[in-house]
Amino acid sequence: MLDLDIYHRNCLGRYNSGRFESAIECLDKVIDEDHLHPDAWYLKGVALRKLHRHEEALSSFDVVLELTPENANAWRNKAIALNELGRHEDA
Repeated sequence: MLDLDIYHRNCLGRYNSGRFESAIECLDKVIDEDHLHPDAWYLKGVALRKLHRHEEALSSFDVVLELTPENANAWRNKAIALNELGRHEDA
């Protein structure tokens, strides 16, 4: 069993160093252990958005918003991803 907080910090370190693919792989392990970990879903969405994988990012942000509907950062990043996809009305 992973210590999810320590592992999540490791994923964050990968993200902060610009290793977005590696961060996503790391975050997937956190999510496998705890499918309801909103911070892991959020960071995965942001990393996917950085890689211009906007449809996948939207899926991650949707999970975050199901878990924490008041998460303003998730709403903001979802709007950015929608905008990047040309879905301006939805954004």
